[in-house]
Amino acid sequence: GVDVVPQDGTADRYVPRANVADMADVVSVRVSLLLASGEDGLADQAQQVTFNGQTFTAGDRRVYQVITSTFALSNRSL
Repeated sequence: GVDVVPQDGTADRYVPRANVADMADVVSVRVSLLLASGEDGLADQAQQVTFNGQTFTAGDRRVYQVITSTFALSNRSL
């Protein structure tokens, strides 16, 4: 998360690394995982999943789940 204006130690937005102008402004990191079941055929139909800002329709009938966590970086939000 990037702390832009005002610089108060709180993330104002989350952007890809390539879009960060100054790494000193980064106060947290958001990680998302796309999980799929080991077996196919568990869902009644192909699922639509939104991951990393894009929606896609699975090409199978696995069960998909997105898990997202945000981690504050030590000494960045002080």
